[in-house]
Amino acid sequence: MCKNMIQSSSIIEAAMKNRTHHDILAKVLETAKSTDGTTKTRIMYGAYLSSNQIKEYMAYCQGHGLVSYDAKKRVYKTTVKGVRLLELFTKMYEIVPSGSIEEISP
Repeated sequence: MCKNMIQSSSIIEAAMKNRTHHDILAKVLETAKSTDGTTKTRIMYGAYLSSNQIKEYMAYCQGHGLVSYDAKKRVYKTTVKGVRLLELFTKMYEIVPSGSIEEISP
């Protein structure tokens, strides 16, 4: 059983190494899309981010109006603007799957 856990952990780590900023941002927005709101910890686990990374991404999302924070409930919610961006990411990934674009060098 422990061997299976190590293997699945390795698979997740391999998939996480090659994520783009857009992939991570989409996962953050998707995780925070709950109608009741989502805690920062749940978003962190849902997007597979460290504590430092989630702070950076949440600051970015709030700064750009992609998520809002309800201080009374202590939860984050994806805004209408964030949902729209998530829809655009989805359409973009349908055309060009994530990770399929390699860096173009002149």
